[in-house]
Amino acid sequence: MGRTLLILLLIGLLLIAVGVALHSKTFFWLGAVLVSVPLIVLLVIVVGFVVLLIALIILTILILMAGGAMLLIAAIVLVIAIPILVLTLIGKATRKRVFVKRKSWQPS
Repeated sequence: MGRTLLILLLIGLLLIAVGVALHSKTFFWLGAVLVSVPLIVLLVIVVGFVVLLIALIILTILILMAGGAMLLIAAIVLVIAIPILVLTLIGKATRKRVFVKRKSWQPS
């Protein structure tokens, strides 16, 4: 999972650089979305739920600043990213629980 996030981050940074060089908003916003998703996932894993909310607010602001087709693409990415992040949080919570076997109850 770590490698995939790093690759997404690098591809996003490359798209941002291409977007800036070619003065292309499409490449820039696609890169911004690709960079923000792995950063959100990493921050959720490292820090927790508060950072998830802050990152989603930042991503929402980016979406609102975008327009047209990029708005649609960013919204789709957001709709896909939120359930994945929530499932990641649920998975972390259930892994940390300690399950204690109860002694079977015997009637006296």
